[in-house]
Amino acid sequence: MKSYPLHETQQVLIDNENEVQIGLSVYLTHDLVMEVLSYGERVKVVAPQELKDEVARSYSEALKQY
Repeated sequence: MKSYPLHETQQVLIDNENEVQIGLSVYLTHDLVMEVLSYGERVKVVAPQELKDEVARSYSEALKQY
């Protein structure tokens, strides 16, 4: 994410050996959710709650397929 920013508003908030945290100023869109999901288990959404809920819902629906 540092090499290929998701958006021009991306800012690195924390960057250490344990984690990299970024901040974005964007609207919640289907494309954003798909981009987040493309990182799989390598990413964790910490805010906003609406994005966290949408990512969790997508994973839950996907698991129903198996």
